Amino acid sequence: MSASSSLAEIISLLKQQPHSVQHCRTACTALAGHIELDQSDAMYQRAVDAGAVELLVDCLRVHKMDQIICHHACWALTYIARADTGRVKAIACGGVEAVVDCLRVHRADKDVCDRGCWALSNLAFSEAGQVNAIGCGGVEAVVDCLRVHRADKDVCDRGCWMLSSLAFSEVGKFKAVGCGGVEVVADCLQLHSQDSDVTLYAIWALANIAALVSGRPQLKQAGAHRAAEQALQQFKHNKDICEEAERLRSQLS
Repeated sequence: MSASSSLAEIISLLKQQPHSVQHCRTACTALAGHIELDQSDAMYQRAVDAGAVELLVDCLRVHKMDQIICHHACWALTYIARADTGRVKAIACGGVEAVVDCLRVHRADKDVCDRGCWALSNLAFSEAGQVNAIGCGGVEAVVDCLRVHRADKDVCDRGCWMLSSLAFSEVGKFKAVGCGGVEVVADCLQLHSQDSDVTLYAIWALANIAALVSGRPQLKQAGAHRAAEQALQQFKHNKDICEEAERLRSQLS
């Protein structure tokens, strides 16, 4: 069984022995690779129609202690959740909660944190996904991943992107401030100040959190105003970064 196997063959394997760690490892790895070979809306829809979403979530739920399954199941969900139908299906069957559980259990594993944060970002692209993620501890789980892997560019990229989405809501802002998210995002920004993607998502997350007046003292103490100034100088030709940095700076003035 591999990425070159047919979707039907992979789904059949997932259905055969869902409680077998080895079967789930093999099938989730093959499914993630299979979808990656054809990243199209048609492929995502075929996976949804074949029941891949429910099977992946079941694997995550049953085998959340297995980092290989968590890595590859989150990888597959990352792609499928790009499609509205895949996202809706995953949210409805508990996909958000399953991914957050994986992040919580495997926060020490860089690959799971990377793929898990990415999958969660796509799932939380909708309001329903954001509500579920915040409600089941998604903010805290992502902050923990960032805290452990702040030196890793990819984890910082996905994690800060995720926090920027969750910090649109008041509850998300409160939780980010309360669990040390401000300080961790500021650290990521400082460590990866030359990377435009990390800078954009980190500044965006801090700017969203800064809308919460009670969180501004922590932002100032963490050096968010200085970080905004540095981003404006470093990426003066990047329109998106400059807009978010200006927004952050104006809220902290």
